[in-house]
Amino acid sequence: MQVFTGSKYKDRVYKFYDVVKGAKTCLVVPHNNPDPDAISSALGIAYLFERKFGGKATIGYRGIVGRAENKAMVEELGIKLEPFYRLNQEDFDCLVLVDTQFKAHNHPLTVMPDVVIDHHAIIAEENDVPLADYRPEYGACATIVTEYLIVYGVELPAQVATALFYGIKTDTRDLSRKSTDSDVEAYKFLFPLIDRGKLARIEYPKLPLEYFRSFYHALGETWLYESVAISTIGTLYRPDLVAEVAEYLLRIEGIKWSIAIGFYRGDLYISLRTDTSEEADASDVVRDVINSKGTAGGHNVMAGGYIPDVPLEMRESLVQSMVESIIKRLLKDPQNVTPVRLIPAKIS
Repeated sequence: MQVFTGSKYKDRVYKFYDVVKGAKTCLVVPHNNPDPDAISSALGIAYLFERKFGGKATIGYRGIVGRAENKAMVEELGIKLEPFYRLNQEDFDCLVLVDTQFKAHNHPLTVMPDVVIDHHAIIAEENDVPLADYRPEYGACATIVTEYLIVYGVELPAQVATALFYGIKTDTRDLSRKSTDSDVEAYKFLFPLIDRGKLARIEYPKLPLEYFRSFYHALGETWLYESVAISTIGTLYRPDLVAEVAEYLLRIEGIKWSIAIGFYRGDLYISLRTDTSEEADASDVVRDVINSKGTAGGHNVMAGGYIPDVPLEMRESLVQSMVESIIKRLLKDPQNVTPVRLIPAKIS
C-alpha cells in the first residue's frame, strides 16, 4: 500500500535525523493533561528514537490522564508515562514537543525544544526551534508521527499502531471531522496492525460513579441560547471533563456550538465544539475569551483553553463575563435571546 504519496513535508521528516542524530537520550513531551492524540504521538516519536537511533526515550507529562478511555489506553497498551516533576529536562540530549507548540505554554518545558511536531493552528513562528513541523490542516498529530515512522521504515508493533490509530480516530471523530487524505491513509495503513481486542477495551471502559454524578451535574448546569449550548460546570473532578461535555452537548438537535467551562484545582478550563465554522472559528473564539489571562488553541471546529490560579471570589464573575462574550460573538441578536435550561427544575 502506498502511503503519503506526494507529501510536501518529507523534507521535514528527513531533517528529524539531522536534528536528533548523536543523541543518546530523548525526552518527549505532550501537552498538559494529554489526550489520546498527544499520548500516541509521544509514544510514536519515543519508539522511533529508540528503534531508529538506538537511544533511550522517556515520555514526560504534566497534569493528569483522567478520562476513563485515556486511562484504559495507557494501561491496555502498557504506555510508560513519567510525571514531569520527577525529571530534569536538562539531563536529556534532545527534547521533542508533540501535539502543541512551545509558545502555547500548555506544557512543562522551560527551555526551547529541538523538535516541535503539531497540527494546531500556528500561534507564532518559532524560528529558534531547529525543527518545527507544523501542519494545521492535518486532523491529528498522530498522522504526522505515523508518516515519520513510515518514511524511516520502522516496523510497527501492535502497541504503537493501536495507539496511533486511536489517536487519529478520536481527534478526527472517526475521520468525520477535519480529516485530510493523509489522515485517511494513515488510518487505513494502521488498521491491519492494531490489536482490536485492546482497542475495544479502550473505547468501552468501565466508568467510575463520579463520572455519572459529574455528568449529571454538568447537564443540570447547561443553558441553551438558541443554537448555542453552554455548561458552567463549576468544580471538575478531572480537567478533561469539559471536552467530554462539550462534545456531548453538540449532539443536541439544533445546536451548532457547545461550550463547557469548569474549575480544576483553581484553574479554569474551557472547551468549545462546533459542527460549522461558517460564522466563526473555534480557536479564534476561545482565544478572544481567554485573551491574555491564560492560554488557548485548537482548530476551526474544536478548541480549548485554561486560565491558571483564578481566585475563588472571582470565579463566578469570570465565568459570567466569558458566557456573555461567547453569546455576543456567536449570536446575531444576543440581547433578544432568552436562555432555556436544558433540564428544567421540574420535568412533567
